[in-house]
Amino acid sequence: MTLSSGSLDAIRSLAERHTDIGAAPGVSLAIVRDGEVVAHVVAGHADLERGIPTRDEHLFEIGSISKSFTALAILSLVDESRLSLDDEVTAHLPWFEVRSAYAPITLRHLLDHSSGLVMGADALPDEASQVWSLRSSDTGSAPGTIFHYSNVGFMTLGQVVGAVTGRPCHDVVRDVVLDTVGMTSSVSTVTDDDRLRMAVGYQPWYEDRSWRPGDPLGPATFFEVSAADGNVASTAGDMGRFLAMLLRRGEIDGRHVVCDESWVAMTTPSAPGGEPAPVPSRYALGINVEEIAGRAALTHGGGMVGYSSFLIGEVERRFGVVVLTNAPGDTTAAQWLARAVYDVVRADVEGVTVRPDELPAYVPDPRPEPVVRSDGSVDARLASYVGHYRSFSPWFTHLRVVAREGRLLLVAPNGVEAPGTVDLVELSPGVFREGVDPRLPERLTIGPVVDGAALWVERHECRYTRTFRD
Repeated sequence: MTLSSGSLDAIRSLAERHTDIGAAPGVSLAIVRDGEVVAHVVAGHADLERGIPTRDEHLFEIGSISKSFTALAILSLVDESRLSLDDEVTAHLPWFEVRSAYAPITLRHLLDHSSGLVMGADALPDEASQVWSLRSSDTGSAPGTIFHYSNVGFMTLGQVVGAVTGRPCHDVVRDVVLDTVGMTSSVSTVTDDDRLRMAVGYQPWYEDRSWRPGDPLGPATFFEVSAADGNVASTAGDMGRFLAMLLRRGEIDGRHVVCDESWVAMTTPSAPGGEPAPVPSRYALGINVEEIAGRAALTHGGGMVGYSSFLIGEVERRFGVVVLTNAPGDTTAAQWLARAVYDVVRADVEGVTVRPDELPAYVPDPRPEPVVRSDGSVDARLASYVGHYRSFSPWFTHLRVVAREGRLLLVAPNGVEAPGTVDLVELSPGVFREGVDPRLPERLTIGPVVDGAALWVERHECRYTRTFRD
């Protein structure tokens, strides 16, 4: 089964318009119908500076969609009876440690983001180092009680795969997923050797403010990646095969990535909540589950420095779309386009062709201008913390501590891991929780104060020093 020519025209129009008005210089997408990849569409540029158009063979970093690959690696070990989803982490990583007043964390808690661990700041380039550094952080909630997205939780799973198999997790992902699915162009680590095959990633020119339509973009920082929370780079064609495999219950071309029981476990929601989405969602094991037009759909987004991606597929009728872009990783560029194309494909499945003049117009996030000026409403001690801080972490480089109506706010509007604007709640002198919910685990710690001004602040091993700019 293929798509009608009218539906393909509508999808091409969506992709081309999106590169003109969105934050995505280039787009590469694949469409799945009846469990098969039926079309591939590209638009825009893989390299704006050199005028290189996007091509089918360009690699894009898929970011957190890689978590689905890590989940499959774990489930393949479950299939082999080498571990259980309810194993405690320390059963496989005796050195794993986090400050907690609650019951032990299991592999299932890591897979569905209900462990209570911090999200992680990606301050250290090595996965094992980041997992080790958890011993200096606290959990904010009992495992299994709230959904709190944790990149370092999936890094911990990568370390578990390595401990059980004696091989790096990315090697297991290559064998279990890439080779089995036939993703011949994809890589399970991103290295300098891959850079010439990749679309150039882009980020906002202004690092300390939200990107808005019309703002300039510049090439993003490139760095090597192997951590299990976001280690895969792929083409849209390969990712189409990956989505087809998921919609075919873990099978493609007669080969099984995991058994049916593990597929059911992976796609059955278990977390109390899910990723932000236009409709209510719940997280399963490495994949998000939504209800769209009354039917279950699998979704996952991915944001890297310079790349934004999104995957969406209906389980029952086995259709969907994967969108890869070289847009800034904190934009909704890929998600918006994926959902718009998904609606076109769903209409086609139901025998309706959407005309280009019926297509929705891209509307960027209505992000308010962040508060950057303090109103002087706090005492001298708290006022010494107020200021603009920066680091050289590419995930997000700038944050501000702002006084407003007698309280402090953390303002970080731009960057893949940036939290936006959140309340700072002081737990002890100079130690603040990010957010009013007492279950949240993120902490901001104030550094030394000299001449009435803090020199730096720290967020989970990442230090931000006071900058000369307001």
